[in-house]
Amino acid sequence: MKEVKLDLINLILVAVLLIINLQNNMPIRVQNYYNPLIKQGNNITLFQKENNIQEIRQFSPILNDYPEFVSPVNPGRRFLGNPLVSDNNATLAVKAWYFSYHAGGVVEATNLLNKDKTAIIMVYPHSTNNWDSGFFFGTQEKNDIYIEHAKTVLKPFLDHFNSKVRLVGYSLPDGLMMIETAETANNKINLYNIRDYHKFKRYLQLEGIEHVLLCGYATDICLKETMAGYANLRKDFNVFIVGDATLATFPASESPAGPTGMALANASLENLITQVSWIQEIE
Repeated sequence: MKEVKLDLINLILVAVLLIINLQNNMPIRVQNYYNPLIKQGNNITLFQKENNIQEIRQFSPILNDYPEFVSPVNPGRRFLGNPLVSDNNATLAVKAWYFSYHAGGVVEATNLLNKDKTAIIMVYPHSTNNWDSGFFFGTQEKNDIYIEHAKTVLKPFLDHFNSKVRLVGYSLPDGLMMIETAETANNKINLYNIRDYHKFKRYLQLEGIEHVLLCGYATDICLKETMAGYANLRKDFNVFIVGDATLATFPASESPAGPTGMALANASLENLITQVSWIQEIE
């Protein structure tokens, strides 16, 4: 009984200190949050293992640029943390976020990437759920939305950053991988048959890749589970899912916005999420 009372007193004291802390707008100290998501060479750097994060008081919704394709994220509470990746001679500033139950909200930070260590990987839709049709997204109507998204968001993103990263890879069905680098410009693309993730990983590592900007289709299936999906890549590289350059499947909805937003929210528990407008060149 004494131990129970002591625990209750400790909880009350912690709550009081937290309230005072918030009222004074002081940094909130988050300790021992273990989430091995960021790779630095062969060493894992932990997401905010022990770090000061400052609550952001005023903010606009996340992923608010293309609400017709992705529902904006309104997490309630947002915090600003230190960069998780900071390369020497950085050429790209990539603002990104993840959701932390430990912190009680979204934690975001601006990361500094060297383009020579960065790849863009686009995943093509391999299949949609269990429906064998002539359309990647299952029906003509859904395919039209997917094509419009590719024209409006994805292609401009790829066109703009194609020459600003070390390489661009296109993960195709049946283990095919198209790789475009600075040395294979002018539509000269190398085509590889890579069904084994470990071979793909080795290829990227030999190219000096440490960071991956991941985009394509579909957020909830192929972008996650295929050979070049984030479930594999996050084990060996710093993965930034470009949230508005992807669409989820939307079988019971006329719009992909809600399903895509939910797929990204779930992915944010174990991955960094960015968006096209948050990826900036450093002059």
